Amino acid sequence: PAEPGKAGPSYTLLEQPAMADRLKLSDEQRAKVASLLAERREAVAKATEADRAKVLEENEKKLAEILSDAQRADLAKIPPEPLLRFNFRFQRWVDVLEEVARQAGLSLVLDAPPPGTLNYSDDKEYTPTEAIDLLNSVLLTKGFTLIRRDRMLVCVSTEAGIPENLVPRVTLDELDYRGKFELVAVMIPL
Repeated sequence: PAEPGKAGPSYTLLEQPAMADRLKLSDEQRAKVASLLAERREAVAKATEADRAKVLEENEKKLAEILSDAQRADLAKIPPEPLLRFNFRFQRWVDVLEEVARQAGLSLVLDAPPPGTLNYSDDKEYTPTEAIDLLNSVLLTKGFTLIRRDRMLVCVSTEAGIPENLVPRVTLDELDYRGKFELVAVMIPL
């Protein structure tokens, strides 16, 4: 089954619009965060394997300095995101989906489970978004998809079409925090 872990707090969360709103970041703070995270990506890409940890640590310190003491305290109160590992050997899909939903803190809604089993194991840890995206990459080949809506994880067959009201609407900024195989709707003004 999936094995839980915990991710430590990272100031990269500040880039997420919902987190910036939650911490009431000013426009100036948001601009500084965006600049530092762009620098981070560039520095990590250029750094040797041995230097990457130091680059990340220095960047985290700079990001922390942008926040007020109250904002840092609020960020520290946010529970860490669970991490999942995959260790499934010929497990029925219903069992896989129930376990992943449980580990991710979601309620599974499942009318008819996908047929067959999942045989997948690796030692990488996945956030819930990454785990759901990995499962979706396989489920889509079987005519199913997982849709994350609020605190629910809904498994639906793609054969009859997906109800439009089931697909969550997100902003353009939120797209970066969704999976490659995750279904969402975006309203773009013309």
